[in-house]
Amino acid sequence: QAVAELFLDALVVHDTTAGIPVRTCTALMWRSAFRFRHRVLEPAAADLSEAEWVCRSIGDRSLRERALANLEIAKSSLGSDESSTEPLTGLDDAIAYYQRTSSHVWLRTAYFARARRLEKRGDAAAAERDFQAALDEGDASRAKIDERQLRMSFTATADEIEDGYVEFLLRQHREEEAFEVADRRRMRELVDSPTARWQTMPGAGSLLPHVRSSLSFDATLIEYRVLRETIVVWVIAPDAFHTHVLPVSIGEIESAIAAVESPAQESMVRANASFLYDVLVRRIEPLLKDAETLVIVPDDDLERIAYSGLYDRVQQRWLLDRCATFVAPSAELFAQSRRRWNERPTREDSVVV
Repeated sequence: QAVAELFLDALVVHDTTAGIPVRTCTALMWRSAFRFRHRVLEPAAADLSEAEWVCRSIGDRSLRERALANLEIAKSSLGSDESSTEPLTGLDDAIAYYQRTSSHVWLRTAYFARARRLEKRGDAAAAERDFQAALDEGDASRAKIDERQLRMSFTATADEIEDGYVEFLLRQHREEEAFEVADRRRMRELVDSPTARWQTMPGAGSLLPHVRSSLSFDATLIEYRVLRETIVVWVIAPDAFHTHVLPVSIGEIESAIAAVESPAQESMVRANASFLYDVLVRRIEPLLKDAETLVIVPDDDLERIAYSGLYDRVQQRWLLDRCATFVAPSAELFAQSRRRWNERPTREDSVVV
């Protein structure tokens, strides 16, 4: 981190001394992005203020428009003006510029930034239009974008936009829609992956009835979605649907996940497995009732957990002792696989192990 900061400091000094405003503006924004990602917020904001002054001094109109558009995204990423009631002229101009120049990565980020600002102002309908536009832009350019390269800049990754939309729907108390968006976006990622084993695409119509009808009477599906500061979990049974937000971030449980993966004494494994049970299962335990089978759709680092090995310290038993568990890549893929199984020709099948 120290080496990177020294490099960015040297870059800013070099471009400022050379008297090249375009490069100076860009260098200041990169340094601001770096500081923002490392939570050094005041220097990051100071860099943006200086960058705006430099950007407005650029003589070439096209270069000035691009620099100012990028600066609007940087400001939104810092969240420095989210509570402002000023007109969204800067973001409007940025979106117009990115549309005109077909800058898809920046365009989806600008839509996402404006969506969050509009929601803050109470305009949910306009915010949703921008969320949808951001998702559409991401889908249109999915194959051309290396998401890993976006994590150290102000541009939003597809995951950030999708999570933002799910959070928006939850705040609007549209839990079923949030579930369907989360699961179908997850399925799209699986299908679009270069190593995908699935060649199907998300189906049409409401997803929830298909998932519920695919479950046996003694089965419950649990789907997790890792958000910025919380983990949302949907619990689906043949006759019920519940949403629960777990007040924990993925960062708070990463060490426990790593611990249960590593060779260690049984007491240490049990302690971490118990902690993960308390975090991920305890709060939804009443919703599981007498389920004998749990279908679990994990997300992000939650995919690394062996759920049958979670330990209930109250009942002093492993989850495996209570019910059968298996992991599915998405709720929709699970429902499709169950439907294909039910539609198979009737015959005695055998499996060689």
